[in-house]
Amino acid sequence: RGKTPLGRPGLLLGIGDDAAAFEPWQRPVVVTTDAVVEGVHWRHDLIGADGVGHRLLAANLSDLAAMGAQPLYGFLNLGLRPETEVAWVDDFLDGLLGLAGCFGLTLAGGDVVRSAANFASLTAVGRAGPRLLRRSDAKAGQVVVVSGPLGDAGAYVLMSERGLAIDSEWGVTFRRAFHRPWPAIDLGRALADLESPAAMGAVMDLSDGLAIDLPRLCLASGLRAIVEADKLPVSTALWNLAEALDLPVWELAVRGGEDFGLLFTCPEETAAGLMRSTAAEIAGGLTVIGRVTEDQRVLIRAEGESLALPRPQFVHFGAADPR
Repeated sequence: RGKTPLGRPGLLLGIGDDAAAFEPWQRPVVVTTDAVVEGVHWRHDLIGADGVGHRLLAANLSDLAAMGAQPLYGFLNLGLRPETEVAWVDDFLDGLLGLAGCFGLTLAGGDVVRSAANFASLTAVGRAGPRLLRRSDAKAGQVVVVSGPLGDAGAYVLMSERGLAIDSEWGVTFRRAFHRPWPAIDLGRALADLESPAAMGAVMDLSDGLAIDLPRLCLASGLRAIVEADKLPVSTALWNLAEALDLPVWELAVRGGEDFGLLFTCPEETAAGLMRSTAAEIAGGLTVIGRVTEDQRVLIRAEGESLALPRPQFVHFGAADPR
């Protein structure tokens, strides 16, 4: 692919030397990393190489969004089976670099190795905004807000597991959400740019689904929350799938992972202002779904009852539930 252009002020050396070099800034540097493994994070019958590349970078960018950071550089490690075709690698890079170009991220280095299974690991570097966003800053009485619809990406995997036709009208919606998630960078930067620290609370990205990410946020803040099931933003396709499976639509919404939107808490007046912002529109809209509390577990109010959130569809290594 040749040398990657330096692309932005601050990057002194990119691909082509033994290491990259960039100038520090007055604001903090934010660094995140994600990895995907063939057979664990993707299956060839569910997603092509370009989708794998797009999703890998989207996961990194979503982490930067949750910190309110501007993406700058990426460093890619790629492990490939000897029989992997060059066309697969080209498609993978097309997916990754296509999304990188949308957010001004420069691929500044990395490595390629022989491997028993295909895998890719990406480290992304960003520059913090005026304020670093954190998971631990929620306050009792604040509202709980999410961006975009919930559950569509998880529904794509669920349909495959249930043997349902993923080329159906519903499947098209779910496929788009799974293959081409759009990280909420603009929304994260808008949250970091809020003038008053009192205008914001805690922030994190929705990578593992609301059923596990909200308890994580609450645990970090030493608080709890209650969610209203009828407030959850869901697509028409998810409603239809829930009806076909005879399941509550809210259960599909909170259990599905990899939405890659933002979950945050803030005062009601802040939420109202943000909902009118351009960043909120780009992020797929904002919805107030509940409130932070002091004296309860993380609950969801559904069908007239206050219930514990259901187990998520996927938990890394069977990790303990933070609820």
